[in-house]
Amino acid sequence: QKQSYGPSTSIGWVSTTSSEQETVDEPVVEWVDESNVWGNSDAKLPPFHYRGGFLGFLGYEVRHDTQRYLQQEERGDVGDATQTKENVSKPNGIPTAAFFLARQSMAYHHPTESWYLIGLVEEEEDIKVNLEWMNAINKDFKGWVATESLRAKIHNSDQQAMSTKRSLVEFIPNRPKEVYENDIESCHEFIKKGESYELCLTNQLEANISDSRRSSFDLYKILRQGNPSPYAAYFRWNVPSDYGTSQRKDIPSKSSLVICSSSPERFMSVTRQQPHPEIALSLQCEAKPIKGTCARVVPEDGICRTDAEAREDERRARSLELSLKNRAENLMIVDLLRNDMSRVCKTGTVHVAKLMDIESFATVHQMVSTIRGTLSNTCTSIDLLRASFPGGSMTGAPKIRTMELLEELEQNVDRGPYSGSLGYLSVNGCMDMNIIIRSAVMTLSENEDAWKVSIGAGGAITALSEVEDEYDEMKLKARAVVGAVQEWATLSDQTKDEIGLHVETVRNSTTVGQS
Repeated sequence: QKQSYGPSTSIGWVSTTSSEQETVDEPVVEWVDESNVWGNSDAKLPPFHYRGGFLGFLGYEVRHDTQRYLQQEERGDVGDATQTKENVSKPNGIPTAAFFLARQSMAYHHPTESWYLIGLVEEEEDIKVNLEWMNAINKDFKGWVATESLRAKIHNSDQQAMSTKRSLVEFIPNRPKEVYENDIESCHEFIKKGESYELCLTNQLEANISDSRRSSFDLYKILRQGNPSPYAAYFRWNVPSDYGTSQRKDIPSKSSLVICSSSPERFMSVTRQQPHPEIALSLQCEAKPIKGTCARVVPEDGICRTDAEAREDERRARSLELSLKNRAENLMIVDLLRNDMSRVCKTGTVHVAKLMDIESFATVHQMVSTIRGTLSNTCTSIDLLRASFPGGSMTGAPKIRTMELLEELEQNVDRGPYSGSLGYLSVNGCMDMNIIIRSAVMTLSENEDAWKVSIGAGGAITALSEVEDEYDEMKLKARAVVGAVQEWATLSDQTKDEIGLHVETVRNSTTVGQS
């Protein structure tokens, strides 16, 4: 049973297939009555909120749509800031936003180490189609898991053997160090004049990696292992694969796009909450902005920190926690997001669950706050996106004027997917979207024989920011992704063929497949 939930209408950024763009003229998110979908109230629901739906990303330039919407809602004048300027430099072949509808999904639940198969049913015949698909997956599942597990083990051992071998891939910044440092000084001037309190200045590092047919998923696996993050994601758009050999190869075209993300930051999530049967079900939203970053101590042996290294690592985390500059950055973004969320949440429900908490990842310590609220009965996940996109941690405050200033400072260069959001919009009204940072965005190079890899990085500029420190922070945030790309570039054809040979042996082994 499906029912419309809320008055939302599309604002034109959803695509339903990978082959053609389509504007949705009706609410994207539909509420699904799960007690009926699953047959009865005793049915065991999956222990997560995804139920199939739209998966994809919103690029930073979707801000033009959301900004126009907000100004109209607040009865302000829709000025030039909401119009796409003719002199904006756009990355070739990269859509502003792209979503596809996942009618059949395989979902892995890490806490229980369990796989779930999810199929969407719109017509009676969909039930048969989904059951046939589920039975086919179940039949070959053990063999598939064994194959992929061995592939991963071989790949990981290969990476360890090559961990000291990194190709000298040269990343060229969109704006060189001198220009970037001048931009930081300009930010200080804007702050002194009262134009902004905080500006998230960014830059793009770009490089071409030869052999466009090399697998982009190999890069994601390297990034995932070297820089594991809670909101990591791999997204392919219009990238066919060649399975003619034992090793999969990509066949990109001018319209191809790949995002390899190791994002540590959640932009927005929406979950269904009903703590008691007598309490009405509600949609709870959560944002987890990051502002404040410092490098972790890298173990000298590359494996485990010594006692002295552990003490220094802890000292850095505590220094970040007490940093006046980073606390100021974080607090301003918390206030901005509270304001954004209050537009669509019930009065009095928006609150800060955690303020300036330190979370530690593989390569950095981060200062993270958590803001939560309850969506109004007339609002959905789409309304939340329209009210809050792009994430305040990637703009600064106040948001609209600061985005105008940043567009000028960044020389009207489109940020592309970077600074946007990637995730899912589930058919049951739930949502989880990250912030696209610590990510490699891949497109076909102009001469069509290489992958063009772009890595966005930046930092918040406040009155307390030091020019040299901010430039170093920008490089720090890009370091893990740059290192992963350099390692990926060293994967030789011989190495990939060896991996494929081992995997083919597993495919032909009934003993392993039945283990």
